Amino acid sequence: VTVTDIEGGHKVVVEDVNGQQEFDVLNGKNGTDGATVIRETLSKILLYAHRGFTQFAPDCSRPAWEDAKRFGFYGLEVDIYSTADNVFICWHDDTIDDLTNGTGKPTELTWDYLQTVEYDSGNGIKNYPHLKIERIESLLSWVKINNMPVLLDVKTIHSYTELTQMVVDWGLED
Repeated sequence: VTVTDIEGGHKVVVEDVNGQQEFDVLNGKNGTDGATVIRETLSKILLYAHRGFTQFAPDCSRPAWEDAKRFGFYGLEVDIYSTADNVFICWHDDTIDDLTNGTGKPTELTWDYLQTVEYDSGNGIKNYPHLKIERIESLLSWVKINNMPVLLDVKTIHSYTELTQMVVDWGLED
């Protein structure tokens, strides 16, 4: 499945042995919408959405998690850092500079500072004003409520024991 953004519209291209079909995700052309096509295509494959499904939403954001579910992914892959004050956050990059209005390395920033920061870049950002970096508790709650497996890609954290215990406490150790 290939998803592309063409001239401001969203096109899903599904290619299989029968050739290629195109669907407009937002407008539902060709009798069905792209989300349905992707869900049907992925129903037999266990795919994890890397950083959430980031074709239409910024990396590691709640909208990217929601899109992963909407488009039928089996699970999520989300990166985890610890802040300077030992809060686990959902973030991929070495710094927050490229996708937010803040600056610095997650490991050197406090949670208080990160609460003042908003995403200002990334796919579909205009649809998500005031989007914030999420704590891991928000992710764990979301995956539990949505019954969606998650792979935690641990970057730099202060305690594997604490992270593991948090996963166990949420009942997500399977």
